Amino acid sequence: MTKTTDGDLLLKNINAQAPFPICFADLEKAVAEKMEAGPFGYIRSGAGGEQTLRNNRAAFEKYSIIPRFLHDVSSIDTSIELFGKVHPTPFLFAPVGMNRMAHDEGELAVARAADQLKIPYIQSTVSSYALEDVAQAAPTATKWFQLYWSTNEKIAYSMPLELRPLVLRRLF
Repeated sequence: MTKTTDGDLLLKNINAQAPFPICFADLEKAVAEKMEAGPFGYIRSGAGGEQTLRNNRAAFEKYSIIPRFLHDVSSIDTSIELFGKVHPTPFLFAPVGMNRMAHDEGELAVARAADQLKIPYIQSTVSSYALEDVAQAAPTATKWFQLYWSTNEKIAYSMPLELRPLVLRRLF
């Protein structure tokens, strides 16, 4: 799957029964083969002219994982503290809308995974499921909500009445 040089030691030492995507392009190709074109296009693309998508990719390409050999890693603490709560890893499930296009359980499945892994879950404004449904699916998970704020406050205030105090309390 991955185009590499003949001397790639990593690939020579992988003993897999089936091809395994090693780089993002391979993973993206494998997903494209399994998903319908419409949902895949929505998930794979960016809004507007995709400038933010290009900027994000360029920014991530500036980072590298640098192996550090012969370091004692027997007692590493990867925990972080956010808003007064300690989490075991520096990862968060980012808000991704319309998860149901990729899987019937969509955000419910992602929230359950986040709960199981003890990773904070951020629910998108354009979620396939209501906040209450996601909260019930993962009752002990740390959950946040992404709100697309607008200069037209009627849009933000168009949420159900019972959610407005919760959202506004977290904003201010």
